[in-house]
Amino acid sequence: MSILQQGGVEVLVRSLIDAACPEDEIFLISQDAQLVWEADGWQGRLSGHLSVPNGHIPGSWSRELATWLKKKHIDICHFHFGGTYEWEGGSWLGGPITVAARTGVPVVSTNHQAICFFNRAGVSRPTWRNWAAAAKVWPGKARQLMALRWEASVSRHDLAVNRRYFPIFGPKLIQVYHSRIDAARSVPPPPQSRVILNVATIAFRKGQHILVEAFARIASDFPDWQLKLVGYFAEQACLEQIEAVILDRKLEGRVHLCGPDPDPSRFYEEAEIYVQPSLVEGLGLSLQEAMFFGRACLGSAIGGIPELIVSPDVGRLFPAGDIATLAIELARLMSDPAERSKLGTAARASILSQSMTRQAMSATYRELYQQAIGYK
Repeated sequence: MSILQQGGVEVLVRSLIDAACPEDEIFLISQDAQLVWEADGWQGRLSGHLSVPNGHIPGSWSRELATWLKKKHIDICHFHFGGTYEWEGGSWLGGPITVAARTGVPVVSTNHQAICFFNRAGVSRPTWRNWAAAAKVWPGKARQLMALRWEASVSRHDLAVNRRYFPIFGPKLIQVYHSRIDAARSVPPPPQSRVILNVATIAFRKGQHILVEAFARIASDFPDWQLKLVGYFAEQACLEQIEAVILDRKLEGRVHLCGPDPDPSRFYEEAEIYVQPSLVEGLGLSLQEAMFFGRACLGSAIGGIPELIVSPDVGRLFPAGDIATLAIELARLMSDPAERSKLGTAARASILSQSMTRQAMSATYRELYQQAIGYK
């Protein structure tokens, strides 16, 4: 993907680049054109760049990658993907990862979202078709894992999923908590703003349509409160559904579609409540950041979110997709400023106690890189 997008994968890759040691030489492989990242100011941090084609990656490009790795004397190659079968992970013929590994360069990866292994398309279909699809792509992913030194998952939930479907590769499958949080950053106390916040790509999997509907059900009881959605519009149908609810419930001026922001800190600072209503989630970086900012948080009990909201003392969980329960829990927090303050204080302490910071992530990866390369 483009390094300039605002999704979780891109944010974390940029954080790893920013946290690298000054003596490191960093080469980027992405869908960006050379001029794009140079114009954005990245040329001062990157030693080189290779553009990857959109969509299907042909074998000719994989061979080009192998030549490029040897020419640049790369010490280690780290692939990132937002789903199990990206980077041609389901290909029997061998995608870029297996080709890169044949050069002798240590190759590692991070899977930022363990998707369904039986249905890579994510659509409803008969069980026999899911098994048939798995039989087609599982060998390709297994071949990819054979070529890797290790593959990291971003949550214990996703690690368990990966090990369940690829048990023979258990020792290669590891878990690293990801974050772009600066541990040294101080944050202001929550304001009395009456703002509820969500920061995520606008898409059905992120659940903003559920949040807007829940807010609409209780909005008349809390006329001073507003809802802000920050993120780029990835799915037009989801955006249209949200806009329809806003118009139908007369919530213009109270539900705000703020668009993307490369640094949403100002939104965290002005919010009192943060909600992560995801239907699918690897970990939940925005929820993690909102907890670090000391905001009262609600999250769906899906994926890695319960690893952030570890108890009712640090936040509230609700069943994924359950609009009624979300509305009830949201109303309780909106009605109780003391509870909001207590949850926010405990949330920040919990994130710091688990070392979910950019510094910890970078140090962990550096140690793993050194082990994969073969020196301490």
